[in-house]
This record gives sequence, structure tokens and C-alpha cells, in this order.
Amino acid sequence: MLKFITWLPAPTEVTVRGRAGIETVKGGDLGYCGNLAANLPITDTLAFCASGAYRKTG
Repeated sequence: MLKFITWLPAPTEVTVRGRAGIETVKGGDLGYCGNLAANLPITDTLAFCASGAYRKTG
């Protein structure tokens, strides 16, 4: 999977964003998903951004 993050790294603040969801399908099992994105400052002019996602279909 390829994902583009539209917000820029911010070297002056820590930012964490998350999202979770559940879903059901008639006659199927329960499914769920989660996303997490984080911005972590390293120096005054450098920051590390990362994101991840997981999905289990039912």
C-alpha cells in the first residue's frame, strides 16, 4: 500500500493522530482497522514523520 501524507514535518511540536474503526458484514466476521501518524522533532530544524495502518477484514 502506498500512502501520501499531506502535512509537513514540524520541528517545533510533537503531533500524534490516530483513527480506529470496526465493521461487520452480513454472514461474516467482525473486521477492524486502525491508522496512526506521528511527527517527532529531532532538532530545531529537523523532524521525523511516520504513519502506519492495519486492517483485518471479516
